[in-house]
Amino acid sequence: MRTHAPPFDETARVSALLRYRILDSAPEVAFDDLAQLAASLCHAPLAVITFIDQDRQWFKATVGLDVTQTPRSSGLCAYTVEIGEPVVLEDAQADSRFSSHILAASDPAIRYYCGVPIITADGYAVGTIAVMDPVPRKRTETHCLALQRLARQAAALLELRMLRHDRAGAEEKETRDEEMLRVMVGTSRLTGLAFLEELVERLARSIGAEYVFCVRALSGGQRAQTLFGYGPEGPLEPWEYELEGTPCEHVLRDRFCHYPKAVQALFPHDEQLRQLSIESYMAMVLSRISGEPIGWIALLSTRPLRDPVQAEALLQMVAGRAGSELGRDLAEQQLRKSEERFRAAYRNATVGMSIADLNGRIEEVNQRLCAILGYSEAELLTRTFQSLTHPDDLGHNLERVKKLLEGTADSEVFEKRYIRKDGEIVWAQVGVSVIRDATGRARHTLAMVQDITERKRTEEALHLAKHTIDHATEAIYWVGAGAELLDVNDA
Repeated sequence: MRTHAPPFDETARVSALLRYRILDSAPEVAFDDLAQLAASLCHAPLAVITFIDQDRQWFKATVGLDVTQTPRSSGLCAYTVEIGEPVVLEDAQADSRFSSHILAASDPAIRYYCGVPIITADGYAVGTIAVMDPVPRKRTETHCLALQRLARQAAALLELRMLRHDRAGAEEKETRDEEMLRVMVGTSRLTGLAFLEELVERLARSIGAEYVFCVRALSGGQRAQTLFGYGPEGPLEPWEYELEGTPCEHVLRDRFCHYPKAVQALFPHDEQLRQLSIESYMAMVLSRISGEPIGWIALLSTRPLRDPVQAEALLQMVAGRAGSELGRDLAEQQLRKSEERFRAAYRNATVGMSIADLNGRIEEVNQRLCAILGYSEAELLTRTFQSLTHPDDLGHNLERVKKLLEGTADSEVFEKRYIRKDGEIVWAQVGVSVIRDATGRARHTLAMVQDITERKRTEEALHLAKHTIDHATEAIYWVGAGAELLDVNDA
């Protein structure tokens, strides 16, 4: 039966115990020596150093016992901690409060118990050092005093152990910080794909993963492509693969994933994991500045990562910039493709095209415009559109361009005359628009020129023929296919 209740400050007491990180730790010689010394000083066959958790009493060191823990509700040492004072039971089996406790009611059938609380520097009883005997014994103050001295030594060992742990933690953090610094310094001067290529190599060396990949998702979201990879023998060639059935499939959705072991069993259809004998997998998504996921960095290892906390911290540190660099490269690729499509359309257009600066100096032309005006490309790049325009049309032309630059019109379409290199007049229908930068500021004008000289000649011929007929002195009439009268002149 339960013979005691937790103290009123139990939450604080357990928190004090947990800060020492002693529970479930491996055996340590210093604590084993204290337990052995307690047994020797008290001439007892059994001795323990226990720490009392929320619902169990856990044995850090034992002499004569093979157990590692017992329920707190049936623990003699738990009672010692809860009252915070030395406890001596001359015959536990004769005491109704303790006779049903596990160590008294079963092997080793404890009868004598003498325990002293281990008190921390801030006053919390977190454990005990105790001696026991299956034979009843009388209370001995000498033994109590000896155990109190040993309890103080145990408390000092806890403090020393925590200091060493904190120091090791600080050194570990310092090591991680140094690794992070090496990664960042080594890539700080690089940009774009060069940054990503160097990054995967430095991550592989810093984290100790056999394989590190920078991957981008392909359009449609069903496939991916490794941009850069680094393995045990150096850089790896890029390849494409299906996302379905791979751990990479989860990265885009969850933004981070870590499979510390047996990743092949989780993804049995991932052939690449099997070929590389991969045991663990960690990956973090790379996003554009807008937050849109566009790729990820993946760490693949043939064994569990030696320091997954450091690995995740490194990925978190580099993911922002890596995402920006990848996003910028993809945007530049899209821009290049767009420019290539525009250039192809520009070069092969059936109408003449030109780009001029705001002063009218021609900067680019296509071959169709060269054919219309009779100049070579090199010759046109030394001219202005004003020098090619018929003087009688120049004022009207400049007025149209002015409206565009002022923003009062989006585009202008009008007819004008050009003067060819050979002096011939060329009629053209011209469409002009303004090319603006990201701020809306006008930078260039784009002109599309269609040769309408033949149409103009036809119109003039028709106009002349009609004028001739209308002013003829003889009667002229037109008859349709059915002998019907269609038209007559004034005569």
